[in-house]
Formats: sequence, C-alpha cells, structure tokens
Amino acid sequence: MIPKIYFPAAKLEGDRIMLTDHDKDMLRKWVKGLPAPYFGITFQKPFRPRTTGPKSQSHRANGFIQQIAIHTGMDFDDLKMVLKYRAISRGWPFQTVEESIGGVLHEFKLPKSETVASVHECKALIETIEQYAAELGILLVEGE
Repeated sequence: MIPKIYFPAAKLEGDRIMLTDHDKDMLRKWVKGLPAPYFGITFQKPFRPRTTGPKSQSHRANGFIQQIAIHTGMDFDDLKMVLKYRAISRGWPFQTVEESIGGVLHEFKLPKSETVASVHECKALIETIEQYAAELGILLVEGE
C-alpha cells in the first residue's frame, strides 16, 4: 500500500507546481524508496485544519470525551471512535474499507484521524459529542 503524503499548500506557476524545499526533500526521499518511480497525485482545495492547543477545538473535543468517559466508565479511545463514527453523518471525514467476509464483499466506513480534519469537520464532531452527552443526561463543563 502506498502511503498518502499531504503538502499543506502548493503554488502553481505556469505548468509547474512550486513546493517548499522541505516538501521537495520529503518527496525525493519517498520516491527514492519506491520500487518504480511512478506515483499518483490528487489535487484538492486547501482547508483550514482544526485548531489545537489550549482553548482549541481539539482541546474541547477531547475534554468533553474525557468527561463522558468518566461518567459512563467507557474507555476514552473506544468512546472517541464511536463518536467519530456517529459524526460521519454530520460531515466527519472517513474512508471506505472493503473486506470479504464469507465470500461476500462488505464495505465499512472508518472514521479518519483528527489530524486530517478541518475546522468545519471538527465542529461536526463537537456537536455530535454535545448531543451524545445530552442524550445521556451529562452536563459538560468547558475547560479552563
């Protein structure tokens, strides 16, 4: 399986894609390790990644998940995966995984990591977390 490499942004000049020196070095090292010098490129519009650090989306989501985990006795990581799965319907990013079970091909939606989430996708996760807590009657408290 070929790994995906993400460059935060690239500039287009004429028929050339301009990358930073760091990105060029990463790409050269990756291509050097391939069995053949061929690879595919996917273009997409850049997005604003979720916020991190104190008082961020990431901090808020993880703090809320921790509070729910304490109240329910669920494992933090298991609960986080369940909530990400529920957030797919609101726009959380996912990949489709195919698996053959008993000779029948099944497709599964696998929620992606927060590291690839935009601010809008993380907002969908936070809304899902807040709804889940409300369904359980848990009052969430904002972190300091």
